[in-house]
Amino acid sequence: MISLYVDGASAGNPGNSGIGVVILHNNQQQQLNKTIGRYTNHEAEFLAAIWGLEQCKEIESSVIRLFSDSQAVISAIEKRYAKKEPYAAYLQTILTLLDTYELVFCNWIPRDKNKKADQLARAAILKSID
Repeated sequence: MISLYVDGASAGNPGNSGIGVVILHNNQQQQLNKTIGRYTNHEAEFLAAIWGLEQCKEIESSVIRLFSDSQAVISAIEKRYAKKEPYAAYLQTILTLLDTYELVFCNWIPRDKNKKADQLARAAILKSID
């Protein structure tokens, strides 16, 4: 099973944005981050989920647990619906990636339970400023 923690952050709304992911699989942990350009905070959250899922594609597992402190992302996934663009397009990409797994768990977690992914996302913003 893969456990994927994702977070997006923006310095401004919109503003310079970064994403962070923590991937846990077979007692190994990967911590990744990336500067993504200028986005709103909600967009960064969706893009973090997409990028995190893309990073997991090479890991052989039929089960994934996705954790995010974004209620918008988790709610959209659970309902399989997002009304507005660009969120609807982002959601479609997320669902396509999730549909490759036999079993999917998507969980909202409080921000304090997602600290490492948050730190990684914020560090990516700082990299864009340097």
